[in-house]
Amino acid sequence: MLPFLGALILHQVLLIASAYASAYRAPSVTRWIAYVLWFSAWMAVWMGFGLYVFDVPNEANWPGGAALGFLGIGAAACLRMTVGTLLKHELSVLQLLAFSSYPFFFLSGSSWPREMMPPFMQTLGDLIPLTPLCTGLNRAYRMGADFSQIRPELIHLSLLLLAYGFIAWLTRWLIVRRNVRKVQHSTQANAA
Repeated sequence: MLPFLGALILHQVLLIASAYASAYRAPSVTRWIAYVLWFSAWMAVWMGFGLYVFDVPNEANWPGGAALGFLGIGAAACLRMTVGTLLKHELSVLQLLAFSSYPFFFLSGSSWPREMMPPFMQTLGDLIPLTPLCTGLNRAYRMGADFSQIRPELIHLSLLLLAYGFIAWLTRWLIVRRNVRKVQHSTQANAA
């Protein structure tokens, strides 16, 4: 359970931090890169040092784990930047995300086999970056799986990253467009 718990903690802290920041200030590519690099570094420390301290057996494929971590953290950052932008209020973001940890952990299949879940719950789990991240990291870290063996998880995370990245960009574009229209309307009203 330790590899999963470490990934869950990093995933949730990233979600809360990026969503909270996005509610406070519009998301940017620079901020996304900073989050991904910062949390990727912590993921590397957890996988490389933390699990070693707890004597978790492994046959680690470090390049595969790094690719999974980067894609998973990137997808989670995009997802939560969108949530933060849409909710707009820091308190709403914290309330929503504080209570998502256990459901996300459950839906990821880390605490309960996904095959035992109803299909709609499996589908919900597929929309959370934690699901392919935990599955892939378990294979790459504990079983030494190479890139061909973690390809489904890499593809899944890549698709989530692209989808949530597009949604985050679209959300930001719509909000900026709406704000520009408000400014134009207020300028016109003041001029009249």
